[in-house]
Amino acid sequence: MESVETLSRDLLEEVPVGLLLVREEKVIFGDPTALRILGVTREKIEGFPFPDLFEPDDRIRIRKTLRRRMEGAAARCMRTFRIPRPDGARLVVGMEALLVEESSQTFLVLLRDLEGQRHMEERLRQMQKMEALGQLSAGIAHDFNNLLGAMSNFLTLAMARVQPGSEAEEYLKEIQGLVERGAALARQILSVARGQQQPQFHVEDLNGVIRPVVRMLRHTLPKRVRIHLETGEVPPFRMDAGQLQQVIMNLCINASDAMPWGGEIRITTGRSRVTGGVADQLPGVEPGYYARITVSDTGTGMSPEVQRRIFEPFFTTKKGMDRNGLGLSICHRIVRNHGGFMDVKSSLGRGSTFTVYLPLLGGEKIEERHMSLASSRGEETLLLVDDEHSMLESTASLLRDLSYRVFTASDGGEAVEVFARHAEEIQLVIVDLGMPGMDGSETFRRIKEIRPTVRALLMTGLPHSPEAQEALRAGFVGVIQKPFRLEEMSEKIRYALQSSLPTSDR
Repeated sequence: MESVETLSRDLLEEVPVGLLLVREEKVIFGDPTALRILGVTREKIEGFPFPDLFEPDDRIRIRKTLRRRMEGAAARCMRTFRIPRPDGARLVVGMEALLVEESSQTFLVLLRDLEGQRHMEERLRQMQKMEALGQLSAGIAHDFNNLLGAMSNFLTLAMARVQPGSEAEEYLKEIQGLVERGAALARQILSVARGQQQPQFHVEDLNGVIRPVVRMLRHTLPKRVRIHLETGEVPPFRMDAGQLQQVIMNLCINASDAMPWGGEIRITTGRSRVTGGVADQLPGVEPGYYARITVSDTGTGMSPEVQRRIFEPFFTTKKGMDRNGLGLSICHRIVRNHGGFMDVKSSLGRGSTFTVYLPLLGGEKIEERHMSLASSRGEETLLLVDDEHSMLESTASLLRDLSYRVFTASDGGEAVEVFARHAEEIQLVIVDLGMPGMDGSETFRRIKEIRPTVRALLMTGLPHSPEAQEALRAGFVGVIQKPFRLEEMSEKIRYALQSSLPTSDR
């Protein structure tokens, strides 16, 4: 997603002033910017009557402006006029004329596309709102991930204490699925608001990823919209399940909006082969076998002009609706980040079909997602630091079940005090990044003042944020994303203890 600084530069670069030379009310030259604004070529504009570029009602005002400049009246500001373009569009432009040579009645005319300027300014305002939303979302996501992380931890503890194959175990698995959906939702919020969430690839079953989204959409979309899912045979492959669920949701919401009086959304999955001839026409796409997701609707369809712009950020045809024009842009970015591409077929009155192609890569084996106490155990002493009480206690209980000895601290100051008392015993510090007062980075810096060779793992819901990346550069040996799977945390602890620590500190 574009930054406010980028959009500010665009505002200056994309909406500059176009220049025309006019002699005796005839255009004798137009620079590229003026030609773009007017929608004409240089050959067609040279010799064209200057006032005739404007709407008939504005031509008297144009001639009056030129006459006043001939009489010596100074230009004060751009005046607003209307221009009919050859493509049928009607532009509102700012125009001012500067007298260059009185004897030949030569003027330098300045044109500014006010419609384009307003569009860029609106994009800038929208981007500013999105950045503010991103800051708010970061705070919300921190608390949300702590809640989800604690729930996941307590579920793991409960699973270790119930009879395998029992009804209780099945209920707990269902709850864990809801927790994972909540974590995916948090990632989606951050992807929209911050525009910087990186894919987290795991080998997954595509049909298993899509089914829960379809179930949710059947409950949330209007009852007049029917959803039909037809799954084909697709081998597991590497994907970010949460981001692909977001793609399905956005495509289905768009399809629903295109059917205000009701209709059907049909989702199908399968496998397709992309040939070299097709791949050559798509930058970054390699030939081979691809997973295929098709979302079609029986809605109003799109004109060719709309189809050419649907993936532009902030472009929307849904006037008066609570839409920001980002849905399809985000879908396109997610699919491209997966190495795939999208195809669109639509015609007015006959509905639309969006097809997503994703490369079938890395599909050796579906990764296990069930809750169990990991086999990677240890007897080392750890310091766990988190300001969220439920997250702190549940994580500590999990680590103790893995036979670790665990000291806990609920803020940075307490962590420094605990470490000072047990500096020779503690072999690894696990610290949350987003704590009030002394954050994780500062806490680690203060602890290293006591023992410079200490190693630490960072916990955060935003592992790709600038703050997390800066913390990693400051010496953390790894990062654990909240909410985490126990297996993942256990593996990272063993790596930090066995591979990263100096021999004297192990």
